[in-house]
Amino acid sequence: QCIGMYENGIIFNNNPAHWKEIRPFFTKALSGPGLVRMIAICVESTVEHLDRLQEETTELGNINVLNLMRRIMLDTSNKLFLGVPLDENAIVLKIQNYFDAWQALLLKPDIFFKISWLCKKYKDAVKDLKGAMETLIEQKRQKLSTVEKLDEHMDFASQLIFAQNRGDLTAENVNQCVLEMMIAA
Repeated sequence: QCIGMYENGIIFNNNPAHWKEIRPFFTKALSGPGLVRMIAICVESTVEHLDRLQEETTELGNINVLNLMRRIMLDTSNKLFLGVPLDENAIVLKIQNYFDAWQALLLKPDIFFKISWLCKKYKDAVKDLKGAMETLIEQKRQKLSTVEKLDEHMDFASQLIFAQNRGDLTAENVNQCVLEMMIAA
């Protein structure tokens, strides 16, 4: 509950009925033509990021490979599942802080979360990434409202947004699903 996954999204959703409603969105996005596109987009993103390798190189010539991989995966996920401009560095930092919160949630004793000042940092990190995802989803909504051909823009996030518009999903669930896809795909 602390990081907003309780009965939202798919990773830690232990509500079987709700999980079954969400699963088809993930299945469709991660199989069939999407899977074939994923390979090409991964290669394209890797080449683009390697061409800009100096951005990951320190003054001493060291490369932050972990950060490079995170940016490649975020770029790939964005191109496949969301399709809006984003600041990779800022989002990668928010994702790292989110994972730190996730790790704390899984490893810290329950008493840790009953003392509000101890877990404030983690709650803030979660709130920060969720806020960023809300902004990106809103950008996607705006993009969808102005495109001439929806077919070219029907991706994971679009389908979730339309499901929300039909009343099938809540905004919180759309946010969590997009967040999970952006961090886990």
